[in-house]
Amino acid sequence: MIPEVKKLADKMQAARAKLIDVLESASEAQRKALIYEEGWNLYDLLSHIATAENENVRFLSDVIAADGARHQPRENVSDVNEWNAQAVAGQRGLTWAERMAALQAARATTLAVLEGVDAAAFAHRGTHAVWGEKDVSALVKILYLHDIMHRNDIVSKLKAGAA
Repeated sequence: MIPEVKKLADKMQAARAKLIDVLESASEAQRKALIYEEGWNLYDLLSHIATAENENVRFLSDVIAADGARHQPRENVSDVNEWNAQAVAGQRGLTWAERMAALQAARATTLAVLEGVDAAAFAHRGTHAVWGEKDVSALVKILYLHDIMHRNDIVSKLKAGAA
């Protein structure tokens, strides 16, 4: 892994570890309580994080393979909220352990993709359907900033007793 990617991967892994610590520290009652206005609980959020990572890494792979790639979601949706709702709904009924396994599998895929980034591919850019034009570095940053954002939301809700 080239040094630039290693640095990003380390930040990504640190953010994920902190997120998992918060998720795993929640009681079952807290996991089932609504945490987002969309009607999501921590089970749903866990599915969201895994499915979002899978979709974003699918696009990251395209950018690494071809400078100028354009993101085309596989689902026929009009916006990111609709995509998120469909992705989470498709995971309903899975256990906490199954969702955690999906999250770990998504990260393993991400790390495998990052192993293949050389200096030339690191400079590639692509246009994401939601995030606009981004380079490889920005696409990886989105992954760990996403974890940080949701971790902060969870911590706030748990402290407030809302979940």
